[in-house]
Amino acid sequence: GAGAPTTLSLFLGLAVWALLSARHAASSGFLAGFPRRLTFATTLRLATPHSFQQLWFAAGYAVLFWILGQIDTASVAVGHVLVNLSLLLILPGVGLGMAAMSLVGQALGREAHHDAHRWGWEVVHLAWLCLAVLALPMALFPEAVLGVFLHDPALVELGRVPLQLTALMIVLDAAALVLAQALLGAGANRTVMTTTLSLQWLVFLPLAWWIGVGLEQGLLGIWWAQLGYRCLNSAWFAIIWQRRRWLRLQV
Repeated sequence: GAGAPTTLSLFLGLAVWALLSARHAASSGFLAGFPRRLTFATTLRLATPHSFQQLWFAAGYAVLFWILGQIDTASVAVGHVLVNLSLLLILPGVGLGMAAMSLVGQALGREAHHDAHRWGWEVVHLAWLCLAVLALPMALFPEAVLGVFLHDPALVELGRVPLQLTALMIVLDAAALVLAQALLGAGANRTVMTTTLSLQWLVFLPLAWWIGVGLEQGLLGIWWAQLGYRCLNSAWFAIIWQRRRWLRLQV
């Protein structure tokens, strides 16, 4: 079902990137030769933590669906819709975070440390505004949004409050989305990996199991736990950004 178009889209994306790179980066040495051993080693050192993070972050969602499965089938169905909506709507935040990564990297290259720090917060403010606009329909008209995907009134009612919490999460998550990418631009890949995975695997997932299954609070309880996790995640990244230890990293 979904596997074939997902695979096709990945190969199509690779082809588009290769075409654009060949068109715009050939003058800068794109595919002109093999990279030097030092360049290859540096790239691998920076990429490995982020790749590991993405792998286990996705695995965390698999565990979340397993936890929802311990409650009932309805929670899995509604949770699937909520997760996919949140993943869709945070994409603009990820895009803005990638812009912050470039701006921070350029500022650090100029040794303009104040500008690098300022760019992080400037992009966070813009992300808050954009994500708030996107999340507004979910907060104000949850039944209408859920009705596009779910046709059972009981499922729509089950997902109504969790969807409103999802809308709030998306806005609160803006700082983590942007500052995590900005830290990648500063070379703090290991910091981003350890922070993201620690909070997901050691805080959120155990809480989701305890509240949702152990205390029998169900889907709504898990989504309240996720709201707290998102707040903690953004606050943690904000603290890391403000401490500015990433300014002393050597890429």
